[in-house]
Order: sequence, then structure tokens, then C-alpha cells
Amino acid sequence: MANKKTTIKNLPQVRDIKTMLSLLQSLGSKIKINNKQTIIDNSKQQKEFASYNLVKTMRAGILVLGPLLAKFGSAKVSLPGGCAIGTRPIMFI
Repeated sequence: MANKKTTIKNLPQVRDIKTMLSLLQSLGSKIKINNKQTIIDNSKQQKEFASYNLVKTMRAGILVLGPLLAKFGSAKVSLPGGCAIGTRPIMFI
């Protein structure tokens, strides 16, 4: 979520990663995938609301909460999803 381009090499193309990249795009990030590297550009990211439809599909979706809070001072993120094993409470201290 840094205000610059980040390059990640050899990122596995699994469902949760594809969903996280979609979530980042919905927040305003620009994503480019070239050969074996993924470039994430957050320099124009301006949204602080993580889409419920994306966050509910994976447990890792809640991980955008901290960076959004640090970047914008506020954030709105749904509770995590991923599988039907029951509720996953989030504690705020």
C-alpha cells in the first residue's frame, strides 16, 4: 500500500492472490503482470473502502485494514470470509 510501485517476482497464481490483486485494483491500485513479475502501483490509490464482495471471499481480506488505516486514517472493511467454519471475530484494542 506504499505510494510507489512495488515489484513482486514469482507470485503464485492461486485464487487468494488473484482476489487480493482484484481487491487492490478496487482500491485504486494499478496492477501489471509481465512474465514472472507482478507490478503494483499504489501512487494514485484513493479509496479507503474495501469491497465486501471481495473481502468476504477470503480470510486474508482483513489484512488491508491496517495499511488503509495507516494511509488514510480511517477504513471500512467487512469481516473476513473464506470458508464456513463459523464467525471470525476481529478484536480492536
